[in-house]
Amino acid sequence: MSHEHNQNCNDSTDLVYQDSYLPHMSALLDTATMTSVLTGQLASWQSDSWTVFNCRQVRVKYKPRKNCLAVYEIALKNQQTNREMQLNITCRTYEHRGSERRYRKAQKEIRGDSPACPAVFHVPELEMVVWIFPCERKLLSLPLMSNNHYLKHVIMPELVTQTWGKNWRIQAISSEIVHYVPEQTCTTRVHMALIEKQMQLFMKKTLYGKCYYNHDGARTFRVMDKLHDASRRGATPLNFPKPLSYDAENKLLWQEGLSGQTLRDAGISDQHAEQLLPLAAKAIALFHRISIDMPLPVTGVADIIAMLHHRMEVLSHVSLIDQLTLKRTVRLLEDTASTLNHCPLAVLHGDVHSQNLFLQGESIALIDLDNVTKGPPLLDLASWAGGMIYWAAMQNTPVEQLLPKLKILVTHYNQYAVNPVNGADLNWYLASILINERVFRCVTRLKSGRLRIVNKLLNFAEEFALHQHRILP
Repeated sequence: MSHEHNQNCNDSTDLVYQDSYLPHMSALLDTATMTSVLTGQLASWQSDSWTVFNCRQVRVKYKPRKNCLAVYEIALKNQQTNREMQLNITCRTYEHRGSERRYRKAQKEIRGDSPACPAVFHVPELEMVVWIFPCERKLLSLPLMSNNHYLKHVIMPELVTQTWGKNWRIQAISSEIVHYVPEQTCTTRVHMALIEKQMQLFMKKTLYGKCYYNHDGARTFRVMDKLHDASRRGATPLNFPKPLSYDAENKLLWQEGLSGQTLRDAGISDQHAEQLLPLAAKAIALFHRISIDMPLPVTGVADIIAMLHHRMEVLSHVSLIDQLTLKRTVRLLEDTASTLNHCPLAVLHGDVHSQNLFLQGESIALIDLDNVTKGPPLLDLASWAGGMIYWAAMQNTPVEQLLPKLKILVTHYNQYAVNPVNGADLNWYLASILINERVFRCVTRLKSGRLRIVNKLLNFAEEFALHQHRILP
């Protein structure tokens, strides 16, 4: 058996996850162990002046039988000067005897060390390679984005001139990392104070820079430009952030910031759900009405089924998954796909959730437009509904208690949709989403408490596929 689980002595609500192909995975995921490892590494590099006084796990990315990555936020203190410093470190553990060659490769790619430790180091006893942010394997422009001096004097002046004119100068600048997905993307928020000396004008601006490991940002820039233009022309009542430039050399997309608050911050998950769910449903339906004059990837039913089989293959190596229910549900979804009603393809957001929708007075703005595609509108709607079911499972809320809120979402969507959805089709897409997105992420992201709900989510998927729960008649 490849995987086993038992109680975590540090947190009785979690499970220690073990992979026989990755013998040190449990050590990687244990904060106390990692604190000890990092403290020992610091002592081996220098005097005992720097110590770890706080260590927090912020992200996990796990590929069964291949590798496991964890990002830790650590706080260091210099015992001689009392100076404090925060570091983000990315740790990846590999199969037996698999880390040495990865470490040698990583050493060739580093661009300088931090004040306290090397930019990349090896922990052979745990088959682990560790990168100190902003050093990492794929996002090679991170060191530039993390350097305020470089931002002020190299990157931003050209962007300021291009956006506001040649007479504007940067008076002050500060930046902070707001979202980091190792080896994929990193978003930096940049605050600037600008001055125009000729007219004695002054303004403050907030921009967001997102660097990519590949050139997906170029396509996202074009999508954002089309959407922002549609909003500007009044072709849609929705709002979108204005894209400013795409730097192909550094794989870096710049956009203006948005005002308002996310629907999550506005309370859509709790006390204000009945007031905000209709707004979310309307925004999703209105997004599906937009036409974008550019080629977009297309996702169809065949792609969803192919993804189900891929997920099933990966999850087959996870012993705590109810494999019979998984196989039975995937087979049922494949067998019933031919009964789905034909629906014209629409432009899909691809990642609709309450943090990607902004409340701006009476208007809604959408952000994070990397995954815009064409496909059945039910994909977006089911993805939002799947998120609601996921959080209900985390809170031990029965699906029956959630159905009225799901009905609010769907009925308000249908009020604005070009092609209103029906209950049978919605159930099929929802069951697929629960497996393809929610069950899969519980395993591959290993957030606290998620392993305990994977089979509950899997059971929900089968029940929706069998129409034992109905959101619409």
